[in-house]
Amino acid sequence: MPRALINNRGQWAIIEIVVVVAIILIAAYFILPSYIGGGKPKNDADRVHTPVGQAESVDCRNNLNQLRNAIEMEKSSGEEGRVPASLTDLGPSMSAVTKCSISGKEYSYDPSTGRVSCTTPGHEGY
Repeated sequence: MPRALINNRGQWAIIEIVVVVAIILIAAYFILPSYIGGGKPKNDADRVHTPVGQAESVDCRNNLNQLRNAIEMEKSSGEEGRVPASLTDLGPSMSAVTKCSISGKEYSYDPSTGRVSCTTPGHEGY
């Protein structure tokens, strides 16, 4: 063996220290990406692909389903399938679910069809 790698006094050689530090840095990069900057979303569309964004996306879909159910109930209980003119016509209890949980934007609503959709990038089609 080369003499540079063997240390008779039980001390670490410089190459061993460099290798250990490199392994720790690589492990930290994969384990803690949010602290290094690799896991931070750049915009709303990227945020959908993070765990927090996925939870908020589920919350957004839940809000849309609640609004769609409220519109259907309004149509079935109203006069001849009347569709509400706006989301505020659904009552004060539905005012908390009229915005996307990620972007805070109001949901788009088409009173002619009664369709509610999200305008946040990455949520289209919910």
